[in-house]
Amino acid sequence: MKRALISSLVLFFGCGDDTTPMTPDGPSADRPAIDAPMHDAPMIDAPVSDAPADAMEMADASPDATPLCPAPIRALTLPNDSYDGTLAGSSLNMSTSCQANTQGPENTFTLHLTQPTVVALTTAGGTTTIDTVIEVRADCDNAASALFCDDDSGGSLTSLMRAIMTPGDYFVLVDEYGTTPATGGPYTLTLNTFTPEANATCQAARALTNTTPLTNQSSVGGGPFASPCADGAQGGQVYYTLTIPASSRATITATPTGTPAWAPTVRVLSGCDAAATCMSAVTGADGVATVATTENTGSTPLNVVVAVAGNSTTTGGTFDLSVAFGMLPFDQTTIATSCDDVSTGTVVAGVATDDSASAITALPFNFTFFATTTGFYSVTSNGFLQLWTSTTGTPSTEFNNTAIPNTGDPNGFVAPFWDDLINVTGETTEVRSLVVGTTPNRHFTVQWTNWRAVGGATTRLTFQAKLFETTNIVEFHYCTLTAGTSGDRVTGNSATVGIESLDGTNGFEHSFNTPMSVSTANALRFTPR
Repeated sequence: MKRALISSLVLFFGCGDDTTPMTPDGPSADRPAIDAPMHDAPMIDAPVSDAPADAMEMADASPDATPLCPAPIRALTLPNDSYDGTLAGSSLNMSTSCQANTQGPENTFTLHLTQPTVVALTTAGGTTTIDTVIEVRADCDNAASALFCDDDSGGSLTSLMRAIMTPGDYFVLVDEYGTTPATGGPYTLTLNTFTPEANATCQAARALTNTTPLTNQSSVGGGPFASPCADGAQGGQVYYTLTIPASSRATITATPTGTPAWAPTVRVLSGCDAAATCMSAVTGADGVATVATTENTGSTPLNVVVAVAGNSTTTGGTFDLSVAFGMLPFDQTTIATSCDDVSTGTVVAGVATDDSASAITALPFNFTFFATTTGFYSVTSNGFLQLWTSTTGTPSTEFNNTAIPNTGDPNGFVAPFWDDLINVTGETTEVRSLVVGTTPNRHFTVQWTNWRAVGGATTRLTFQAKLFETTNIVEFHYCTLTAGTSGDRVTGNSATVGIESLDGTNGFEHSFNTPMSVSTANALRFTPR
């Protein structure tokens, strides 16, 4: 079926060209994506004035141009409006800027804005039973005048777009996907508008410091939800700048206030441009503070962007925002790669297939980890091992990696490459362990040999984690990283690399879903402070 989305840097971070296309990643063959239905709930009214334009005439329209749109049904009324309709008849508009195949019938509406406005349009919920596309144009009969367009962001093949729009007259086009003429059907178009918050765009981000918490913030008039992480949280988004001191962890807390209760999503981004990466993303629960952490492992201050949003298009509200800094428990350095020959080592039983884990087994020596003495370990196929104080516990096989730290499963882990990994059919895929050296200067090596990424059939990864006796140093070495046709998958673009305490409240994150974060050229060393 179709999966396409056009937006703009206004849609992404509130700046740039209004017609820059964006294409989301597709589902993998191993784990197909499933669209989740979006729950319909009322939005919050905003004091935006409206002046209907039932009989708009666009000055740029050519009287001889072939019409691409039927006559408008009516003007959409601000601040909020809803229309139950039915697409019927033949198609005049055979394609849109985000979907080349819209051969189903279409309806159009006019929209008049007298001031800058956050506009949210969706066909999710209500009576919608067809596969819709929404497009906003300056001139309905001129496809090149398209400003915003969405195909399937509403879930279950419905459409959803949110944009900060300037004053003017617009056409809203509701179309039906179809590679051949489609028959149409019922739909509900919902409009909600809001007055933009002062920091509704990334370029207008407000400063956040550890000395002065920010109170009575609001995401209601936030900008578009699109970002490189936590894409399921589609509420309006507001932005803050933050400078993290060297060798420090930032703990960011967004506490929802007011009623109804809502759940903030906190994202930490590397910057405002389209190439920005996701450094952390956490969605909380209704009425409960959301806490996200991110680390600066470097020797100089790090500038990041913090974004706070509602966890769905229908949620958002007021909140208080604060940040606290703490020193990292480890120092990270880069060293030369030196993979041990583990051919004489022991094959770790139970770790040879997808989402498998070994039993909890004794380490060759006690290992102090985040000030806790551990003497046991387990290994999973998904690129991490766990440390234990006893044989009591359930080894994790979690394939869905998260940022560090996180109190959810797993905890107490050493993760050279936590990603969704799977054995290679017809080839030897295994995990081996080896003790190297003599007491009290031994180290214990665990090697994942010849694994591949789920959804990356041609990838191959072999890597090691090393635990050092007495010094309690941890090292990650990358022996073979073969990309095949999957690009940056083997360099960490969907992996967590780092270590986490046994209770999940502390850790050291080298990278989270960051391309080019690991390579065979360098190893990583984590030395306790």
